[in-house]
Amino acid sequence: MRVLALETSCDETSAAVVHRVGGTVTLEGMAILSQDIHRIFGGVVPELASRAHLATVGDVVDHALARAGAALADLDGIAVTRGPGLLGALLVGVTWGKTLAWREGLPLIGVHHLEGHLFAPVLEDPTVEPPFTALLVSGGHTMLLDVPQWGEYRLLGQTKDDAAGEAFDKVGALLGLDYPAGAAIERLARDGDPARFRFPRPLLHRPAEVDRWHFSFSGLKTAVLRAVQQSDDLVRDRADLARGFQDAAIDVLTAKTADAARAHGRPLVVLGGGGRVHRRSRHRDAHRPRRHRPGRGRLTETQHRQRCHDRRRGELAVAGRGATRPRPRGPRQPAPSRPRPPHWSAAMITAYPLEFGPVTGFGITMMLLFVMGAWIMDRECRRLGYNTDFPSDLILGAVVGGILGAKLWFVALHGIDTLFSRSGLVYYGGFVGGTLGVILMGWRRRVPVRLTAHLAAPALAAGYAIGRVGCFVVGDDYGVPTTRPWGVGFPEGAPPSTAAIMERAFGVPIAEGVDPAMVLAVHPTQLYEVAAMLLVFALLWRWRTTTRGTGWLFGVYLVFAGIERFLVEILRAKDDRLLGVLTVAQSFSVVLVVVGLVLMTTWGGQGAAAPGAWLAGTGSRAPARG
Repeated sequence: MRVLALETSCDETSAAVVHRVGGTVTLEGMAILSQDIHRIFGGVVPELASRAHLATVGDVVDHALARAGAALADLDGIAVTRGPGLLGALLVGVTWGKTLAWREGLPLIGVHHLEGHLFAPVLEDPTVEPPFTALLVSGGHTMLLDVPQWGEYRLLGQTKDDAAGEAFDKVGALLGLDYPAGAAIERLARDGDPARFRFPRPLLHRPAEVDRWHFSFSGLKTAVLRAVQQSDDLVRDRADLARGFQDAAIDVLTAKTADAARAHGRPLVVLGGGGRVHRRSRHRDAHRPRRHRPGRGRLTETQHRQRCHDRRRGELAVAGRGATRPRPRGPRQPAPSRPRPPHWSAAMITAYPLEFGPVTGFGITMMLLFVMGAWIMDRECRRLGYNTDFPSDLILGAVVGGILGAKLWFVALHGIDTLFSRSGLVYYGGFVGGTLGVILMGWRRRVPVRLTAHLAAPALAAGYAIGRVGCFVVGDDYGVPTTRPWGVGFPEGAPPSTAAIMERAFGVPIAEGVDPAMVLAVHPTQLYEVAAMLLVFALLWRWRTTTRGTGWLFGVYLVFAGIERFLVEILRAKDDRLLGVLTVAQSFSVVLVVVGLVLMTTWGGQGAAAPGAWLAGTGSRAPARG
C-alpha cells in the first residue's frame, strides 16, 4: 500500500510518499518547503502562511512523487493533516487533498496532527510499540500522554499557559535572537555558565497532585525578562541567561516525563514534536539521577537528518496503518478560544476592529460624517431662510473632492503603484480636496466663497470628530506607548500596537528586553481629537450668529483645527519628520493656523455677504455657469 500525505498545519508545506509492505513502512520520498518570510515578523503570520501553502503545495507534491519514483496512478490513498493548526493553512491542505482524492478516486484519510507525532518513530524504529509514555513538545503544544495501545491515549498533563517552543521563541526575542530561537538558544547556551543564573522550575517541586504532570512556562519566561532588565551588559550575559533558561525548561520536561513513565510502569518514552530535536533534552536523561529514570526502559526520539520534520512522516505512518484498522481518535483538545498576545495585561483597555461583514467601522463613520454634516448645514440654512438644497450640493462636492484629494495625496507620498489599491487615504489630502470640492459647488451656484465657508465651518468640526471615531474603531492613527490608565492596546490595529511595530515602523524607542510581539497600551490620540473637535464644534455653533463679517467663522475653525492637530501630533506614533523638526502634519497645521488668522482678519472686517438669488430662494433654478 502506497500513501501520499500532505502537511500544511503551520509554516511549512510538506508532502511524502509512504509504502507499506506487510509490517514494514518505508518512506520513499519527501519534500519540505519552509516559509522564511515569517522571520521578519518574529512569528508565524497566518494569512501569509496560507497564501504560501496555496502557491507551493502543487510543486511540493510533484517533488515528493518524483523522489519516490511514483505517479498518482501508483497511490492507494491520500492522507492530510486535519488539525490542530492554523485554520487557513489547514484549509489549503485539506481542500487540495480532497480534490486530488476525488479526482483520482482514492480514499481520503484525515490525520490528527498530534497523533502524527506519536506514530513518527515507527518510520525510524519499527520496533516502537505501545505501551509507552509520550512527551509532545512544539511551538504550540506541550503535553504528556500515556499510550497503552495505538488509538488509545490518556492525557496526563499539558501546559497551563505557553508551550515550551513558544517560551523558547519569546526568550530568544528577549535575548535579541532571530525567530525561531530554539536552535540559537541551544548554540548560545553551550558557552554559558550553568551556575550564573538559577531560574525557577515551575510546578516541579512538590506540586499539587492536580498539577503533577502539568507544565507552566510563563513564570520562567518572566524570570528571564527580569534578569534581562537588570543586566547592565546583555551581550556579556546573553550566553549565561540562555544556559540558565534552557536548563530550567528541560529539567521540568525531563523530570515530569520520567515521573509519569515510572508512575504508569512504562518502559519506553517517546519524544515527539518540533521541540524535541533539542540536543539537551535528548541527552539530559543520561545525566539525570537514576531515581528519575523509568526503570530499565529506553528513551527513543525521532531525530532525522533533514531538520527533524517528524510531523509529516508520523502522519504518513498513521495513514498507512489507517487503511487496515479503525481510525484512532487523537488526543482531545480544549475548545479553541481567541488567541491573546504575549505579555497580555488584563488591566489594559483593548480595542478590536469593528466590522460588519465587508463593511468596516471606518466606512460606517464616514457615512455618518457626511450625513451629520448635511444635517448641520441644513439646520443653518433653514435658520437663515436659505435654499435647503445647498447642503446636499456641498456634501456631494466634499465626498468627491475629499476621496480624490486623499487618494492623490497618498499616491504623491508612496508612488503611482498605489493608485488603485484599496487602502491609502491621507487626511490632509482629503481636507484640501474636500475644501476645493465644496468651493466649486458654491461657485457653481453663484454663492460667495466666504459664505460657503461660513456655513460649512461647524459641519467640518463635527465631521472631523466623527471621522476620528472611525480611525479609533479600526485601530489607526494611535499614539505612542503610555502607562496612563486610559491607554488602549490595538492587537489587530492597522498596524497592531506591538513593540516591534513601534520600533520598526514609527521609530519609537522600546526598552531593551521587551518582547517584540508584546501589545503595548498607547495614547488613544483619535479620542483626544474627538473630544477637542467636539469642543470646537460647540464654540463654532455658539459663535455662528456673530456680527463679524461672513467667513470669519471659517478662519476660526482653521486656527483651532491647526492648533489641535499640532498638539496631538506630539503624542502620535509616527516618524515623518520634515527637516528633522516638525512632522508633515505639524507643518501643515502651521499653515492652517496662518491661513486662518489671515481669513479672520480679512473676511471678519468685510461685513455680511449677499447670498445670491438661488441661495436666498428667490431664483427658481441654479444659474448656469460655463
